[in-house]
Amino acid sequence: MLSRFARHIGSHGTYLSLCKRMGRVPFPVQVPPFGTIGTLTEVHSLHDNFVIGEIRDQQFEAALSVQSAPVIIDCGINVGITVRWWLHLNPTTRVLGFDMMHEAHEFTVARLGSLSKAYQPFSVLLADREGLPQECRFDDPLCGGNRISTEGAGHQARKFVTTTLDVCLQDRPTAPVFLLKMDIEGSGHLALAGGVEVLRRTQHVVIEFHSPAELAESNTLLARLGFKLRDFKSRNVWYGR
Repeated sequence: MLSRFARHIGSHGTYLSLCKRMGRVPFPVQVPPFGTIGTLTEVHSLHDNFVIGEIRDQQFEAALSVQSAPVIIDCGINVGITVRWWLHLNPTTRVLGFDMMHEAHEFTVARLGSLSKAYQPFSVLLADREGLPQECRFDDPLCGGNRISTEGAGHQARKFVTTTLDVCLQDRPTAPVFLLKMDIEGSGHLALAGGVEVLRRTQHVVIEFHSPAELAESNTLLARLGFKLRDFKSRNVWYGR
């Protein structure tokens, strides 16, 4: 693991590998092009998405780099590692970020710094319909595994009311979407079902699956809308038109 992290991240790779093993980050470091890496959640996200390459796709990245002002919808922002990467590949990118935790948006905006103007946050809970009351129990609002559940040992509880992608973006009904990324801890199929109109104008989709049901229902919906499964990496599945 040490050599892999160092090979992809550079001079700070060995240090971040040790942080991952220790379960803590004693001090932050600057890692181009991601900027400050100072939390364990950032280390894990950087490792999984880029060192292992779960979110990497050569075909998509090559196309993104030459697009003019592409729009990306990122559902499941967490600490914004993928947002930072996309803006590095193409600084004209506009990212619409969805996360139920407002802390995720605040953290991402702070990390983006001068690039934060390219980021539009939506602090909502996505589902297949509006108005459903839900509750999340959690300890850390920036933990990547937070999900809607009344079970578990979380010391904090937060109530939400669901909405849909189509409702959130109804003021831009014809704007093309270059990529829709879906990683919301097992509820991706529900969010997709609430975003059919958005999907009709979307070119690429990548979903991190957490259950067979989420995979099956998402496959069915996306196939009906004209998407084809293009690649499968770990839990991440890429679709395209």
